[in-house]
Order: sequence, then structure tokens, then C-alpha cells
Amino acid sequence: MSTAQKILLVDDSAFTLRFHSELAKSIGLEPLIAQGGEKGIQIFQEFQPTFVLCDIMMPDMDGYEVLEILKESKPDIIFYFISSESNDTIIQKAKSLGATGVLEKPLTSQMLQKILEKKG
Repeated sequence: MSTAQKILLVDDSAFTLRFHSELAKSIGLEPLIAQGGEKGIQIFQEFQPTFVLCDIMMPDMDGYEVLEILKESKPDIIFYFISSESNDTIIQKAKSLGATGVLEKPLTSQMLQKILEKKG
């Protein structure tokens, strides 16, 4: 059984999920991947990851809905939105819903390392 901290990656893009998964592995995290919001909720409930990185715009369920549902079961969730565009409106909405922060795509291993350091 792995002792690595789990990170749930939720996005509708298979390419983005693969890329972010490799980044997470490169810094010692165990990535769990979900293509879409509904799948992300299922995986979160099953595996209870330490961190969640979730795209905002997805066809089945947007990231805001995912956060609202996950906050019901785990109010202190460490949840970051990832978006190709980050502006004041997105940041304000994310904070008002209780997100930990907003990260702009493309992610880097340094960005993920900072998330780990804040948790520690």
C-alpha cells in the first residue's frame, strides 16, 4: 500500500490529466484521475485524497459544483481550481465557495510543490 499523499486531478481533457498526473508523480504524489466532475466526486468519496485540483469549465458538471458537493462531506478540503484563464471574477467566486486557491494552466512541478509545502 502506498504512503504517498493522494491528489485528485479532475478535468475533461485526457491530455491535461496525463500531463498533470506525470507532474504529480514527479514530486512524489499519488495521482488519482477523473475525466469529469461526476467521476471526480465518485473517486473523492472512495479514496479521500489529500488534495484536489479541478478544472472549472467541464461539460458534465463545472468545478464550482464539484467543490460545493465535496465541501458538504469534507468542509476543510484542500481544493484548488485550475483554469486556462484566471481573473478577479474567477478568484473571487472560488474564494467565496471556499476553494483554497486558483492555479493557472499549465501547471508546473514547482506549483504542485508549493501546494505540498502549504499543507505541511
